[in-house]
Amino acid sequence: MLRLWRDLYRIVLHPERISLVRVRRARSSRAGEVSAALEIPAGKSPTWQAALDHLDELIAGIRSNKADVEVVLSNHYVRYAVVPWSSEVTDAAETRAMTGICFEQVYGDLVAEWEMRLSHARYGESRLASAIDRELMQALSDVFESTSLRLASVQPCLMTAFNHCREKIQDEDYLFMLDEPGRLCLLQVNNRQCSQIRVFPVVNLADELPGILNREVMLNGLDTAIKKYRYTLECIHENSHLPDMEMLSANAQPATSLRSA
Repeated sequence: MLRLWRDLYRIVLHPERISLVRVRRARSSRAGEVSAALEIPAGKSPTWQAALDHLDELIAGIRSNKADVEVVLSNHYVRYAVVPWSSEVTDAAETRAMTGICFEQVYGDLVAEWEMRLSHARYGESRLASAIDRELMQALSDVFESTSLRLASVQPCLMTAFNHCREKIQDEDYLFMLDEPGRLCLLQVNNRQCSQIRVFPVVNLADELPGILNREVMLNGLDTAIKKYRYTLECIHENSHLPDMEMLSANAQPATSLRSA
């Protein structure tokens, strides 16, 4: 129970930038707000290695703190799949096997190198799965092992954003998008269940977004008036308390924001 009163920091890893922000202050702490960011030079392989090389520098000022850390990963480092519900899948082992099959159908043997996770869902509902390079997970663990910090969680940025926003969305059917430099993640929700997810490489999102959304609506036979909600990785980078998302108009321009209840 005492851990409820520890400092909590969020670290966001992206190929071009890593950032640190304090999410929760310990009850006994008198320190001021903590926020830091580092720009990352390109060119290393695997793509996450350059970000990891700079992580020690980012946490230098807090490495002796007895605090918790949550790491949020860019969609550059994560793959996704929707795992359909099946009455024939009855236990954890069968669920893992089903998840692996969903990834293998798209990515083949690469799946053997990944750590897979599933979102929670109610009985009869599909689930959203993510896969992260197992070497990246181990490398993160190694970084924090030599500090007083505790690695509390590692989460794809889509899950951070979607979990924050989904209870505020009242629609049964909608598109939820998360954008960041170089990537657009588009999640289709039908009957309040995840039905499809796609990640697009992008160069100029403002120019490309209307075309991407129009194609998705046409290819999937969606209502042209389907609601579209947008969140950005920048919000997770910079804010200790995550802000509201945008609801886009029919021409993919910001229309309004959805406020917390």
